[in-house]
Order: sequence, then structure tokens, then C-alpha cells
Amino acid sequence: VPSEYFSYAFELDEPNSGGMIQDVALRLQNQLADEFPAIREAKYIEWWAHCRPHSSGHQLHFDSADEGRNDVRNPIVSVVLYLRGEVG
Repeated sequence: VPSEYFSYAFELDEPNSGGMIQDVALRLQNQLADEFPAIREAKYIEWWAHCRPHSSGHQLHFDSADEGRNDVRNPIVSVVLYLRGEVG
């Protein structure tokens, strides 16, 4: 059974490395910089996606580098972006 989850990471300053998602990330970086100053120095973005039936739920968790082993490093900012479109 193929995974329902997909995870990607790329450098923010690498031209065209992330397409539309990179465009969104750079825009959010600008818009959120006053509230989260450390985001100005961010070098990478990780994003993931999944497509499941609405009623299947999602396990709550804390984002951290290396799943909390050793020192816990959390993202500067986490953003949830919902996309919806009709098929056809």
C-alpha cells in the first residue's frame, strides 16, 4: 500500500527549487517576520501533504527535528494551508 503522506524539504534561497510551495513560503516569510523575527534567518522549508477521507482523522503531534531524540529542535513557525478544488 503506498504511503498517504509525502514530505519534502528544500532551501528557501535556491531558485525554483520548490515551485508554488516555495512562492507561498517566501511570501509567508515576509508576512510573518515582524511577529517571528527568527524567520528572517530561515534557510530551509519542510512541507508535507496527504490526501485522506475527511473522517479518517489525524494523529496530533509536535513537529521536531529527529522526532525529539537528543535535543528537541522545533520549527520557527508551523503553518497549515488548506487547498480545495473541484475535480474536472
